Amino acid sequence: MAVTTTAMLAIVPLAGAAHAADLDCKDFKYQEDAQRVYNQDPSDPNHLDADHDGIACEHLPHRPGGTNGGASGDNGTQPQGGVETGAGGMAPTVWRMS
Repeated sequence: MAVTTTAMLAIVPLAGAAHAADLDCKDFKYQEDAQRVYNQDPSDPNHLDADHDGIACEHLPHRPGGTNGGASGDNGTQPQGGVETGAGGMAPTVWRMS
């Protein structure tokens, strides 16, 4: 009886840990949420980045309002700032006389 109880106690903590780490894209509503989990461990133990391009669950919709949900890195979000991180703007128009 003692051996059975010890064996059961040894298995139970492992089952909880395995379940906690088993996430799939279907477990997320938005891409940014999946990206946040992926960014915590880019070795991708949950296989959230099927094509290994650094973007998790690309087929999921993005969070409304354009926020990235705390994700970082190149994850498909829009760049911030202007051209070459300057103020941006447009190049001057050059007029040619023919």
